[in-house]
Amino acid sequence: MNERTTSHSGFIQAFFVNLLLQFEWLLLAIVLLTLHFWKDIPIALFWAALGFWLLLSLVVTWFVTWAAGCETPPGPGAKCTSQRLRMSGCGDAASEG
Repeated sequence: MNERTTSHSGFIQAFFVNLLLQFEWLLLAIVLLTLHFWKDIPIALFWAALGFWLLLSLVVTWFVTWAAGCETPPGPGAKCTSQRLRMSGCGDAASEG
């Protein structure tokens, strides 16, 4: 399995978990749908609340997966083990001073 498939499948799983964690926004949409049928409020409020719940969950999931992929910068005097860190100047005398 290649890296691209693995990262996207992890994103989808994280998105579904995030939907469950932010369940209270779905409850607001359900209450608005109930009020639409009971008190005849506009259905657009239900769709707006549902869209906000999905969009909020998507943005939070994207941010968390993006932040999880960030590398921690090495501290002073740290040994550079990855090629990317060595190329960025880790361990140089100029970067340590």
